[in-house]
Amino acid sequence: MMGLGSGISAIGNRIGDWYNGNPKKRAPSVTTTPVRTTLQHFPPCVFCDDPLHPSRNPLLLSCKHPTCQSCAQKNVYGEVIKCPKCNEPTILDETKGTDHLDSLQLEENLPNAPDFVDVPLNLKVSVEDMPFVDDAPVYQDECDYTDATEEDFVVVGRAPVIIPDYYIPFTQRKESCKPLISHWLTNIWFPPSDLNEKKEIVDPHPHYVPFYVFSVKTQTHWRAEVGTTNGKKEVQWNALEGNFSSLYEQLAVCASSEFHPRLVDMLLNGQKGFSMNTDKVIPSEPLRYKPNANHQGEETVLSTDLNHLEAFEQFGGAQQISKWEKKSAQKIFKDQHKPEQFQNFTSETQILSKKHYLILLPIFKSGFSYGAKTYEVLISGNKGVVVGNRPFGTGIIGKVCMDAFNTVSTMVGESI
Repeated sequence: MMGLGSGISAIGNRIGDWYNGNPKKRAPSVTTTPVRTTLQHFPPCVFCDDPLHPSRNPLLLSCKHPTCQSCAQKNVYGEVIKCPKCNEPTILDETKGTDHLDSLQLEENLPNAPDFVDVPLNLKVSVEDMPFVDDAPVYQDECDYTDATEEDFVVVGRAPVIIPDYYIPFTQRKESCKPLISHWLTNIWFPPSDLNEKKEIVDPHPHYVPFYVFSVKTQTHWRAEVGTTNGKKEVQWNALEGNFSSLYEQLAVCASSEFHPRLVDMLLNGQKGFSMNTDKVIPSEPLRYKPNANHQGEETVLSTDLNHLEAFEQFGGAQQISKWEKKSAQKIFKDQHKPEQFQNFTSETQILSKKHYLILLPIFKSGFSYGAKTYEVLISGNKGVVVGNRPFGTGIIGKVCMDAFNTVSTMVGESI
């Protein structure tokens, strides 16, 4: 009798270990890097890509990307300049305009310094945390830093704050979270038989969680050899090829490491926890985000831990899109040509355009304790959809079977 119960419990524990797997979270990084540029070449403007000679009055955006004064004035929209490289907005003073931006001082000639000149220390660079470092021109390919001093380095604590573009407001009340969790737990499969009696639900807290949403347009060219059998039962191979275009909309990637990634993906994609449209994962009419104006309550706005390049690669990037396109190409090829047999099927995918925006989605973070463990639970703040980690057990059916087995065992024992 005890052996059967232990076996069922062991199976439940193994399923629970698989279900509640917790991958490593991204750790914040602190980087030091030399900041130097050659005298022979001036850095390019982030907008027009022309060299920033001192006569062009070079300026620094909030993200520390350089721009000429002319381009800065041309790209002001609603007192905001959005950097074309990293997408970070620079908010201008309404009265001063671009005059309040920091100047980038680059001298044309310096005596006794033919090799390189130090860039001002307010130009902070973090190789891991700032997306524009890899995209920036390389000013000095070979430098010997063996004689470098502390003044040659800048210690960077974190990347600049990336301001979201949109947000979805909370429509669910905090008081509704515990009843939603209780209802969810009563409908899960194979729970422990005493879960409802012994669980203790944690007070929920509202968070605005950043997500990058990508829109990618592609073009794919495929090739294949189709085999046909002639009267002599010989296979003749003929080459075929074709092209098609695709548009991937709303490829959403969480940009915060605060939550369990599997739960976030389940809430966003698996349960469609935010959009009323089953074909979309993000509501079609989000609200424009305004810093320090949208969130006056107890909601916590989580920091953006990934830049858009890292977020794009996190879900697989161009390689993952190529895999999707290959499956689509094979389906198109089979539907159109219905080959008896084929070989050497290949496809090549080109990304024609890639756009993105950063949006804050409303999520309540809660959980419940059972036994010696606490299980994380997430609730969408606009639809009330619940996902979470949970324990596994024999459930009601298992409890009935065990009670029946115990009763039969007792009756047999008394008869003996």
